[in-house]
Amino acid sequence: MPTFWENIIVDGSEMQVYSSLPSGDGEFPAVVIAHPASGVSDFTQSIADKRAESGYVAVAMDLFHRVTPDMVSDGTPRNSYLDDSQIIQDVDATLSWMQSFPTIDSDRIGITGFCMGGRIAWLAAASMDAFKVVIPY
Repeated sequence: MPTFWENIIVDGSEMQVYSSLPSGDGEFPAVVIAHPASGVSDFTQSIADKRAESGYVAVAMDLFHRVTPDMVSDGTPRNSYLDDSQIIQDVDATLSWMQSFPTIDSDRIGITGFCMGGRIAWLAAASMDAFKVVIPY
């Protein structure tokens, strides 16, 4: 099962995405994963890997790409710097990047998220027509 990190550009800023792909050929359904406050940690990567083992292309975007170390040096949580309009930009950029792959069935893309990411999944699904299913945790 191939996994890789990629940088995509969102509003002039690089955003890392972690991708996990199912084995084999063909068009696969896909899922966008919105991470919890811990970021794209081992937990989030393991969720992506489990989805790939089940036959889905899974992509977890790093929603904290605009947050610099100086912004959190006083102990302010990273998620306090998230803005809903920027989150939608991040999700849209991730979707566009995913839809450029011929191995992804663009008509079968869902979104999921955990804790903070569950709210983000709801927000994205309510704001964008591309998602066929939303599963918030």
